[in-house]
Amino acid sequence: MALSLLLGAATTSLSIRLAHKFRVLAMPSARGSHQVPTPRLGGFGYFVPLTAIVPVLLLKLGFSYSRADAMESILKTLLCLVVVCGSLAFLIGLMDDILRLPAAFKLFGQIICAALFIHLSNQISYEKFAPTERPPEPGRVAAQEEPTAPKRIEIHRVALTRDVVLDNRAWSDFTAKLGKFAAHIPPLSVIVAFLWIIAMMNAYNFMDGIDGLAATFLAAVAVGLFAVYVPEYFHLGPSEWRPHANTVILLAATLIGLSVGFLLYNWPPASTFLGDCGSQYVGFIISAILAQVARLTGVLGLSYTVALGPGHVPDSIKRAYVDFLAIVILVFPFLYDVTYTLARRLVRGKPIWRAHHEHLYQR
Repeated sequence: MALSLLLGAATTSLSIRLAHKFRVLAMPSARGSHQVPTPRLGGFGYFVPLTAIVPVLLLKLGFSYSRADAMESILKTLLCLVVVCGSLAFLIGLMDDILRLPAAFKLFGQIICAALFIHLSNQISYEKFAPTERPPEPGRVAAQEEPTAPKRIEIHRVALTRDVVLDNRAWSDFTAKLGKFAAHIPPLSVIVAFLWIIAMMNAYNFMDGIDGLAATFLAAVAVGLFAVYVPEYFHLGPSEWRPHANTVILLAATLIGLSVGFLLYNWPPASTFLGDCGSQYVGFIISAILAQVARLTGVLGLSYTVALGPGHVPDSIKRAYVDFLAIVILVFPFLYDVTYTLARRLVRGKPIWRAHHEHLYQR
């Protein structure tokens, strides 16, 4: 955390010099609350350190025969994808900071980022990281499946008509069980994840209009992740459902440090702003990370389960939902402000893509 704080502060300081040198400044406007031209390349304070730190996380990437290590490998690889696709989000935002791109172009870029990330993450599965299970050692008998456990019938493709086929191998599986019935609906989870990423990218872009606000909320979300996963690291909870706790903790600590380092220059009166490069990048990073955490804990499978007979939802799954919702609640003020403000402007017949001074935090 201390290292990320120093890296964040150093790169943010460098970004201020670059912004002044190349005149990438935010001029006073109806949307902003500043009165003087202010550098708007603060996103470098997040982008450069994270791009450098993630490869370090991948150094420990290894394959083993345990599910926990396989899940850890999956998370670290997905983390790499977050940075790769996040770099595209950063580049689009940087182009907007320099060239002032049309809103439609930015939206198109957000769609590409979200779609590319979901597509690439769908190519990664547990089977790719978990080698074939070792045969039992001599003298030991392989564990037998409990006699009460229902058999599973995996359904990956469902043909509604000759031309309409649902392929449910992405993000989760569509499973029918004998004895109990559970329906997982991955297409819906993909849609939710897609809209979630775009919504968060726009939310951070809209809310970066007052000193210290966006970075403070990012730090709060990172603290939430840290608080939720620390008990798992010390084996104080059902760790079998979150074996990737140490990676999430390290990432959360990194985001906390970077946010504090950035806030040294963004606290009122701000010496720099995130800019579109920062708000697009940060919005994508936090939304993609939360989506993947939800996916690996079983939350964003949007697994609507109907238990028949003696079946029930395990306490560990219930806890996964509660913990994830606790984190999402931290970003709720962002989403509420953006949703309320845009809906209000739509009702009044005002264009929602134009800069304005009507957000709740600006009153």
